Amino acid sequence: MKANLQTKLCLLVLSLGLCLTTGLKAQNVPVALRSDIKVTKLLNVPAGCSRLARDPVSGHLFFVNQNGNVYEVLNNNGTYSSVLRASKADHGITLLQGMAFKGKSLFLIGNRNADSISYEGRIAKGVLQTSGKRTWSLVMTTQKYGYTNTAYNHGYSGMAVSPDSNYLFISSGSRTDHGEIQTRKGLAPGLREEPLTSAIFRIPINSANLTLPNDSAKLASLGYLYADGTRNSFDLAFGPEGNLYGCENSGDRDDPDELNWIRQGHFYGFPWNLGGNVTPMQFAGYNPAADKLLNPNCNGAKKGFFYNDPNYPKNPGRVFTPGIVNLGPDGAKFRDATTGAILDANQSGLKMTTFTSHRSPLGLVFDRDSLLTDEFKGHGFILGWTAGVTPTSTEIGPFSDPGQDLLHIQFIYDATTDNYKIQTNRIAWKFNNPVDAEMVGNSIYVLEYGGSSPKIWKVDLPLAPACGSGAYITREQYSNIPGKLVSDLTKNANYPNKPTTTTKLTSFEAPLNAGENFGARVRGFVTPPTTGNYTFFIAADDAAELWLSTDATTTHKRKIASVATSTLSRQYTKFSSQKSVAIALKANTKYYIEALQKEGTAGDNLSVSWQLPSGVMEIPISCNRLSPYIQPAATKLAVTDSLESAPADNTANAVQVFPNPAKNVLNVKFNSLVQNSGEVSITNFSGRKVYGSSIKINTGENNLSINSSFLSKGIYILNVVYGGKKYASKVIIE
Repeated sequence: MKANLQTKLCLLVLSLGLCLTTGLKAQNVPVALRSDIKVTKLLNVPAGCSRLARDPVSGHLFFVNQNGNVYEVLNNNGTYSSVLRASKADHGITLLQGMAFKGKSLFLIGNRNADSISYEGRIAKGVLQTSGKRTWSLVMTTQKYGYTNTAYNHGYSGMAVSPDSNYLFISSGSRTDHGEIQTRKGLAPGLREEPLTSAIFRIPINSANLTLPNDSAKLASLGYLYADGTRNSFDLAFGPEGNLYGCENSGDRDDPDELNWIRQGHFYGFPWNLGGNVTPMQFAGYNPAADKLLNPNCNGAKKGFFYNDPNYPKNPGRVFTPGIVNLGPDGAKFRDATTGAILDANQSGLKMTTFTSHRSPLGLVFDRDSLLTDEFKGHGFILGWTAGVTPTSTEIGPFSDPGQDLLHIQFIYDATTDNYKIQTNRIAWKFNNPVDAEMVGNSIYVLEYGGSSPKIWKVDLPLAPACGSGAYITREQYSNIPGKLVSDLTKNANYPNKPTTTTKLTSFEAPLNAGENFGARVRGFVTPPTTGNYTFFIAADDAAELWLSTDATTTHKRKIASVATSTLSRQYTKFSSQKSVAIALKANTKYYIEALQKEGTAGDNLSVSWQLPSGVMEIPISCNRLSPYIQPAATKLAVTDSLESAPADNTANAVQVFPNPAKNVLNVKFNSLVQNSGEVSITNFSGRKVYGSSIKINTGENNLSINSSFLSKGIYILNVVYGGKKYASKVIIE
């Protein structure tokens, strides 16, 4: 049994391309790092499992083993078990690494050996019949490509169904660690990467017996090549906004692991760039002994795969799309290329892309239905496969990063780079080589690969509270005010009685990247749920102040916390001034609360959180604690910061949006004094455009209808631009 488990562990280490020891380790018991998160065991699973997914027909979880077995999880009054539903004899995949459901169809992806030196990628489909069994057929196979006798046969692994259900997106990993020659003991002389490796492909979901050619020109002309230069995107996932993301591990050097926003036609740098670092072997005179990022104990160093290589392929001169920047605080350790020291990117101010080396990020999932509390609503979660090691350890791992954990990730769109940044927080850890995850409702199911007894664990996250129509506070924005100090706002002639816009907030958090050169006042009532001491926290960019009254009046308000210079979104510990002293409050009593913010240029954020007497943090303060101090206007769309302001009573330019909330259709109605052209667009709360269209403006009344059925549930901003001005309004999609 021990030898068999070690062999299976080697299989996944091979397919992930990790540089690890493979001996058996003690079984960890996962631990939640917050009191409002619960981790419970679901069931034991066989060794060597690689993927987890939910069947939309039965609602049951399925998991697969690399040996080709497919299992269904059954629930008998709270007792869970698994039953074998298919094997490699059914689908023909001998190294099974991925799966995805669409309706009654189960898609499987992996590889099989074509001959002694060649691999074939393969996708099979099992369609559920009325008998309860599946009928299997071949969706796709690849032409032969070079197999190696190393740990770098990543093969075909990640797979995702497009949001419109028309395509399968599939990942093919590299066959090398960093672009070196891999000959399979001389049987494939001079062979490095091939057209069928290190790329993302897209095929029609209804394909049958399709063959992917091992030819770059044909792959491109047939429309199958979607993106290139990805080393090993073992996991692919679509976010709530429809973006495709791929998480991948870098090679044996201590380069950061990546999370990429996968876009059509983009090139992600492999093998010339890994994790934002230039691959040094592409340059003449490379000396591996002097490479501070090369651990001499790793597989590639021991086997001589790092060497001076005058024939290394030349940089193609293409634009490399960088990975997503990790702003921390977790999963962001790196090794300094000059000194070899282990540093923290968050503390060092480094733009690290993306994760601590050798974490091997896997199991990316999203709160697609926005069911969670505001802290997690609509956000992502990702696993770290590898266990942490000490900086001086001979074992390879993610440095002092603990690994084997679950991170919460908040995506923040950056218009200046046309890419995302993420903030990461560890919420659970001590899994045993967690290899995949599936999110169902407010629960994340985690599939383990390692340990003496691997399991599926259930991680329950806090649900959003139920709030009525009056559970909100108001945000007043004052546009076209330069400066970065709160005093620049309070000294302005328009403050406090002439805000440019007034909107509702259903939590104590403003939209990210709301504009440039503005000030804002967020105010209302906060009602404590219990009597006791409360501690408040504020985060903002650029500057902010938090005021709290001793009662429901503004007369007795006093400043309790502040931000002098910018923090990251929800970063509450950068300055001591961000935290209030403990304040005694009475249950079910309204207290006036107010936050002032001043934004100069670049990104901006504002949020307020509190710690309850029980010690529980609410990040940010949620709708069920809030009520309005003033009633905002609901029908007009206000001019945004970046363009000229229009008078609030300019009825000729009034824009109405209805219904709001909406489901399938958004109607837009406005009047124009002249014939013109314009644009209507929709952005999500991260600032990313999800819809855009040019429009013709007629003199008089204009009416538009927008199909909003493609939008996920959540909050969006609808923008209408015409006549040199821009009008915006918050829209809720149910």
